[in-house]
This record gives sequence, structure tokens and C-alpha cells, in this order.
Amino acid sequence: CAGEVTSLGVAGLGGGTLVVAAGGSDGSVRVYALAGGGDEEATLVGSAAPGGTVSGCSVHPASTADEPIVACAAGDGVVLYQATGADNLAELARVDAGKGLTAGALHPDGMIYVAGTDGGEVLVFDLKTLAVAGTLKSEDGAPVTSLSVSENGYHVASASSSSSDPSVSVWDLRKLKLAASVSAGGVGRVTSVSFDPTAAYLAVAGTESTTVRVAKDWDREVCALRPGAAGGKRKAGARSGGVVWGGSLREDGEGEK
Repeated sequence: CAGEVTSLGVAGLGGGTLVVAAGGSDGSVRVYALAGGGDEEATLVGSAAPGGTVSGCSVHPASTADEPIVACAAGDGVVLYQATGADNLAELARVDAGKGLTAGALHPDGMIYVAGTDGGEVLVFDLKTLAVAGTLKSEDGAPVTSLSVSENGYHVASASSSSSDPSVSVWDLRKLKLAASVSAGGVGRVTSVSFDPTAAYLAVAGTESTTVRVAKDWDREVCALRPGAAGGKRKAGARSGGVVWGGSLREDGEGEK
């Protein structure tokens, strides 16, 4: 991307192919393929310019290694693209929201896309009917800057990095209502939220630390990750980034790690 990379979506497809979808602040979407699980140099398989800052790039579960499909929030709408072998990605569908989208996440079944707005709303898009199926409204109206949908598809977590209150809203996608408001005091301003692949835990990363909570028992902290806790030093002006889940998390009561 010519501008700042604002979103990345990664998925492993057939034949050991790794597909990476990258969105940029310049309004571009680029899709790369890495054969052999990433041992080879990445190949650009297609690009598009939906316009507006791109967020929530996700590789669709219906993708194949030859023709990956990606979904993203761009400007004031949600767009689905497919790589077909041409330089430009083919636009499969577009759903306009009529308001600025600031974050996004694809439901695991690929039929729903959830997007946050600059007015603090969480919009639920039905990608089959190409319509907004529901609107969830936060109390403070702060722009939604981070979203995560649980792997079982039951919950979506949303947060705002511009809010002075370090809390996370957890929404029930089946009932389209707020399930819990999770206090994340101590993390600083929330920069990223992410469910683990089993939907058993929710990680909340902030400018000061990261906390991992138990799903459905949201106030129960499994561990806290703090820069410098093991003697390291945090660089001045350093910002916490996103969350990457790997391996397994064992609940052993050790607390801070």
C-alpha cells in the first residue's frame, strides 16, 4: 500500500498457500499469495481502490487458493472482492452504510460482516441480502476503532481508542443487544480487541498493557501482560499494537506473565 497499512487479514488455503489482504490509508486493497506456507516471495494477485481508509480486511471462508475472496470496510461501505487472475480485483458486492466506517470484522460463516462507525455504532451487514440487518449503539458515541467476532459467531467485541474509559462492549449477535460492558482498567486507551480461536478468551490490548479475560465471565482475568514487567524497558512514545493468538493458554493461576 502506498499509504499506511491500516488492516491485515491472513488465511491459510489449500496447497499450503497463505493469502494476505492488506488495506491502506490511501484507500487501496491489495491481495498477496505466498506459496509453500510463506517460504517463497509474496506475489501480488490483485488490487483495488474502494476509496476511504480501509479497515477490517478479512479473507472469506469461501476463498480458494486460485481465487481468494476478501471483505473490507472502506469509506462508508462494505465491499467484497475476488482475485480472478487480472491485475484488478473483481468487485462482487458492495453495501453502502451512509456513514463513515472505522473498523470491521467478518463473521466466521462469511454471511455477516460487522462494522464500527465514527458515531459509535456497530452495524451488522447481511452479505446475502446486501442490507444492514441490525444496529448496535454504544453509550458514549465514541468512534469504534477495534472489533472482533468470536469464532463460534455468538459475540462481537468493540472498543474505541479515543474514549477515556478503557472498556469493551460485548454484543450478542443472536439477540442484537449488549451482553456485557467489560472494564479494562489498567490497559490505558484500548487499541485492539481479539477473541482467541476457541472463543474461550478475549484479549484487550491497550497503550499500557494487555489483559486476557474469560468469555462469558468477562471480569475474570486470566493474565495481564505489561511492558517491562520482566525487567525490560518500554521505549518512549511506543504504542501497543494488535493481538496475535498462538499456541494455547493454560489457566494456572500464575496471574501476571
